[in-house]
This record gives sequence, structure tokens and C-alpha cells, in this order.
Amino acid sequence: MLLMLSRAGPAAIFSVLLLAASVRAADGSGASLFVVTHHWHTGIAVPVADVPAGRWPAASVFAGAELVEVGWGDRDFWMAPQETIGLAVKAALASEASVLRVLWFDGPVEQALPASDIVELSVPRTGLAALVDFVSDTYARTAAGEPIDLGPAGWPRSRFYLATGRYHLFNTSNRWTAQALIRAGLPFSAGSLTARSIICRAAALGRVVRLREPCESSPPPGCEGP
Repeated sequence: MLLMLSRAGPAAIFSVLLLAASVRAADGSGASLFVVTHHWHTGIAVPVADVPAGRWPAASVFAGAELVEVGWGDRDFWMAPQETIGLAVKAALASEASVLRVLWFDGPVEQALPASDIVELSVPRTGLAALVDFVSDTYARTAAGEPIDLGPAGWPRSRFYLATGRYHLFNTSNRWTAQALIRAGLPFSAGSLTARSIICRAAALGRVVRLREPCESSPPPGCEGP
């Protein structure tokens, strides 16, 4: 194939590349998402236009925004006015409930989240749809099937929702992020428990938008860091 291309003219090469791009589009490839950090937490941001209609509960709240970000964590720790060591210990050992935090914003993600590490990853559109379904399944619901809105999440455009799953020392917000990315078809470790491990693994797989501290040049699977 390479020999044939080397003998072809520019027009023929362009036609082959165009055909390859068409094949990629036909098999569902071409979606992007962003892995971001928030201190001890990580989140996943996706273009709102790529969220399939009807697949994400309460999607009307972020309709019209360019990007929506979601993360999972302990309710009391994340919803407290100030994160404390005492709340962190309680979350690890005696969590009472979990929440999803949903943020939505416009413009470049690095401007919207100026204090975050950010890595862009490419996934098949089928993988993005699977990730959206994973998020949908994390919403706790009323008997009527509606999500349970717990109020603003401390950002200009944000909400907390009651979530399924029990937070504990070995089932952290970052493990939830890893599981969501695995569902999208990305090679993450389900044992990733720290924000550092998630962002370093993402950096090894995608395009670094912002990384305040460098990771190892060849990180091991999961890139478990401090």
C-alpha cells in the first residue's frame, strides 16, 4: 500500500486520505472529550452538541452551552462550604451519600477552567455515547424516574444531583472518572484513585492542553502518582 501511494500523484493520495476519513466517520469515530482536575477531584467535559438527545437526565439545564462537565464524589465533602481533612476522613470511612456535580460553560475549556490541568482525548462516537449512558446510570432518581436536584454547585452555571454508588477509600471520585473513561473504550485502570493518576494517564494518551506539573515521560499503566 505504501509503495502504491509513493507512485501515485497528489490527487490520488488526497483521494485515499479522503476515503480513509470517510471510513472513520462511518464507523463512528471522531468525538473528543476533556479530562480535567479540580484539586483532589477529576471530571470529564464533553461538547453539549455531542450528548445524544434524551440520554442525559436534566439535560435541559445545560442546553445551549458549548461544554458540560461532570464528576462524582461524596455528598458532604463536596457540598461543604470548605473542604476539610475531617470531611475527607468521613467520606473515606463513613460516607452517607454521593453526588454528581454538573458544570456547563462556553469558550475554550482552558479559559473556563483556569486552575485545572486539562487533557483532550479522542474517542469513537459510540464510546462517547457509552460514557453518557454511564453518567446517566449514576443519577439517583425519584419513583417517577426524575433526577434529584440538590442545588447549585458553587459555579455560575452548575448543579448537584443525588447519585448512586457508595463513596469510600477504594471507590473515589477519581475511580469513577476512570470507570467512565473505560466505558468510553479508553485504556484506563479501574484502580486509579488519585487525580494525579488520572491526568497523567490521560496525558500519555491524548493532547495536553495544560499540565501544571510534568508527568513521567513514560508513565506505567495508571500512572499512579502522589
